[in-house]
Amino acid sequence: MARSLVLSIAHQFGHAVALSFAHQFGHAIAQSLVLSLAHHGWQMAVHQLLTLLLPLTMAQEFRYQDYQEVVGIGRYKVSSSPLTWYEARMDCVGDGTHLAIINSDEEMVAISLVYNQFYEPGQAFIGFHNLYQIDDWTTVLDDPLSDSGFTRWYPGYPTNSTTMHCGNVYTGLEGGLADSSCLEQRYYICEIPLEMPLNDDCGSKDT
Repeated sequence: MARSLVLSIAHQFGHAVALSFAHQFGHAIAQSLVLSLAHHGWQMAVHQLLTLLLPLTMAQEFRYQDYQEVVGIGRYKVSSSPLTWYEARMDCVGDGTHLAIINSDEEMVAISLVYNQFYEPGQAFIGFHNLYQIDDWTTVLDDPLSDSGFTRWYPGYPTNSTTMHCGNVYTGLEGGLADSSCLEQRYYICEIPLEMPLNDDCGSKDT
């Protein structure tokens, strides 16, 4: 019943509730609420609230100096510390960008090369999930994963487990997509699409 109430409020009142909450209690408390709900297993409620709160967390100054450009493909930032998928998503949006979405085999290779400069090949959070429906993988831009241009799963994935809702990429030789718990802490990759201008007016579409 409590979960239904949270979802109902998020659906009916949208940004008005999020704005009021943030203005009265501050963004830090709003984010703490999101993470607290996540740790209690309210995955869908968290996703709904996070979608409402993301626009409120966006930084005024666009921090693109941490991003590395792969010519003709994209610009990427590899995190310096592991976070949950929810926290990782908020960090990327704070830059005015979004968790990386792989659109081709070439981009899979590019992301792996960028990640492997910093860490041993492994799993990193990227921008897709199945928080809406167990067998419905969706990007953080709300497009079907099947339309992304890259849907090769790492051997053994997806698990389609009821506790593994968030997307990863394996950056090794047999690179591919994977799923894991959104509450695990992992390194992650943010992306600036090439078509996005690098100026202070940039804003993420992940809102």
